Amino acid sequence: MIRLARPFIGEAELRATQRVLEGGWLSGGPEIAAFERGVCERVGAAHAVAVSSGTAALELALRAAGIGPSDEVIVPAFTYLATLHAVKLVGAEPVIVDVHRESWNIDVEAVQLARTARTRAVMPVDQFGLPADLEALRAACPGLLIIEDAACALGARRGEAWVGQGVPLCCFSFHPRKVITTGEGGMVLTDDEALASRLRQLRNHGRDDQGRFVTVSGNHRLSSWAASLGLVQLGRLEDLVAKRALLAARYHQRLEGDQRLAWQRKPAGVTHTYQTFAVWLSGANASRRSAIIAALAAEGIEAGIATTSASTELPYCKHARCNPGRLPVAHALGESGLALPLHPCLEVEDVDRVCDALEAILAS
Repeated sequence: MIRLARPFIGEAELRATQRVLEGGWLSGGPEIAAFERGVCERVGAAHAVAVSSGTAALELALRAAGIGPSDEVIVPAFTYLATLHAVKLVGAEPVIVDVHRESWNIDVEAVQLARTARTRAVMPVDQFGLPADLEALRAACPGLLIIEDAACALGARRGEAWVGQGVPLCCFSFHPRKVITTGEGGMVLTDDEALASRLRQLRNHGRDDQGRFVTVSGNHRLSSWAASLGLVQLGRLEDLVAKRALLAARYHQRLEGDQRLAWQRKPAGVTHTYQTFAVWLSGANASRRSAIIAALAAEGIEAGIATTSASTELPYCKHARCNPGRLPVAHALGESGLALPLHPCLEVEDVDRVCDALEAILAS
């Protein structure tokens, strides 16, 4: 079976995690601070706060910024629902808008139209590792706090600037499907020392660096074992991103021009991590996604949906702003976006096999 996703775990990762397990210091060890420093140095941010998941990163970023009940946060409809859940978990209201047909990232014009007096922040998603256009967002919505959901985008760049650099709050995920992994885990980056201090309190039951409980929060800590894995993975970041780009280029070479498929378009000067490689089924194939996934599985190839659209998911589909007519691009992508295998354990020959099978299935 050609797997849809699989993390690369080598001997260095095994040795690092074994050292932590043998040392017995599984929580609060020096690996966590080292991992945080490593990401800061790589990205060019002042502070990093490692947490237990990408969802926790989003939730704590919102809480650290003081966002809660009576506030609105603008979010894209086409995203893994953790983005929307984080807003609901802090008691705020997600204002759900469409995504752009070319980039599949948040539609800046839709953000402008959705902004109200209650809007405190916008949470753009770097979909599948393609950086959202933050410059356009800043120009269109001056004064609006940007909390970047960069779950898939560690290693991506806007020109020479790494994703996570120069953003008020930027959130990464280290789930096994992401570019680097800690098993489960996440991180919030910021240049604001006060926000960083608040984030560290919130991840640790509301305790400050003197051990005093100063607010109410849960346990969102990353384990030392997970941080040791992430630190080794971080050293592989450029290689992992380069391998993903090589495989994505082969997909484009093989499938570009096929009128039965549409693509996420990457602007010039942007580095895409290709955390997921997805195509948008068009024409008669748009309603055949489940059958295509099953047919690929019969050929020994694992495929899946690209990601969800809030317009079809129970927690949000009855939202006044969340009907398919208001979110045509997100809804269509959610219904007919197809994720194809892409991970650093694949080879170009595997991509060719996937493309051969997909083309035959689309023609059948």
